[in-house]
Amino acid sequence: MCSTPTALGKATRTVGSLGAIVTADVALRRLFLARAIPFPSSLAGMLGLFGGLCTLQALNPTIAKWLSDATEPGCAFISRWLALFFVPNLVLLPLVIQMSASEAARLGLLVVVGLSASLPLAALTATASLTDSGTPHTPTAGPSPPPSAAPAVREYLLAPPTGALAAVGAVSGVAAVVGARLGAGWATSLPNLTLLICTVVGFVFGGTLPKSTQKVLHPLITCTLITQCAAGVIATAAGLPLRSVLRGYLVPGGAPMASPGNLLLFMLGPATLSFGVQMYGRRQLMMQSARAVTAVTTVSAAFGLFATAIAGRVLRLGAGVRLAALPRQVTAPLAIAIAGMIKADPSLAATIVVVTGLLAANFGRAVLDALNIRSPVARGLAMGAAGHGLGTAAMAEEKEAFPFAAIAMALNAALSTVLVSVPPVRKALLAAAGVPAV
Repeated sequence: MCSTPTALGKATRTVGSLGAIVTADVALRRLFLARAIPFPSSLAGMLGLFGGLCTLQALNPTIAKWLSDATEPGCAFISRWLALFFVPNLVLLPLVIQMSASEAARLGLLVVVGLSASLPLAALTATASLTDSGTPHTPTAGPSPPPSAAPAVREYLLAPPTGALAAVGAVSGVAAVVGARLGAGWATSLPNLTLLICTVVGFVFGGTLPKSTQKVLHPLITCTLITQCAAGVIATAAGLPLRSVLRGYLVPGGAPMASPGNLLLFMLGPATLSFGVQMYGRRQLMMQSARAVTAVTTVSAAFGLFATAIAGRVLRLGAGVRLAALPRQVTAPLAIAIAGMIKADPSLAATIVVVTGLLAANFGRAVLDALNIRSPVARGLAMGAAGHGLGTAAMAEEKEAFPFAAIAMALNAALSTVLVSVPPVRKALLAAAGVPAV
């Protein structure tokens, strides 16, 4: 039971560790806003935390180890739930994609073909670089993966009682429908509570499916579909427009507690920051693999931008869609920044990024298995570079590969942004896309 001192102590450490990570991310975010720094604070924090821990390791290994150990429980919690934090954008996809069926099909083809090319390219580039540099394809000895939490801690922190949550969700859903029919003010927040519970239950349910099934049906898919179905049921039973129910799930620019989607998206910041600690835990292997990291980042950034530009032109997508698709494999905050540089629709750009990441999360690991890519370095770099945040989240179960996915996600996004910010490169990119320079 969770009342035992050991389990309670572990639960307390997890909550304290997670709180410290969240607090650090909020403080960093406020600092960046106050200084008007456009670069995403969480990405900067991730790289800064990794660099700071490595520096501290050289100066005082005892303190560096203490800090790493202190944050480990929070990092483990975040890793368990990481993919869940991306769900809000997936739930709202039906509201964002508004184009003809023909253009949507061509855009889908661009995303599928682009990912089918960029993922193997990144993996093979990493494999070749590792072979040339003599770096081992299997992990060297290093810190062991965090031990499994005590059963009681796992039950209440890592895998909550799904049956109880589902029952609460059903009751709140019925109450939401009754309240909406009666016009009761007390029922206005109940649909959001129901949808949040459906998201969590759907994610946990997806994680219980056989591993072979999860390779083609990621828990992200199950929780997205369950949440959307729940929204449809509530809207139909309560006589509400489906659009309004979905819109209540995510309030653009709202505070973390404004809606379920805002709360989940808020956690992406602390999650990204925590990657720095996990990268630090694999620092020796990362240093050995520096050549592969550099090669994959450079190839992926250049290929992702220019190949997408050419493909959009060949598929005769509209100019606006072509521009929005260019940063398809860049993590959302910097994809939006790139969209601003090239005068593209930021909402559409973010949507294309989400779809790309969803495909990478759902099928990427199966593709790497089919290509017989076994090196955790190559697997992580490929998923992070080609599938950005969602691809990185999908690698959370592969402890040795996960830090490489995080660093590839960050460096690919940063380099892509730098490339587009250079006027001659931006002009060449737009020319490749067949769009007048801006």
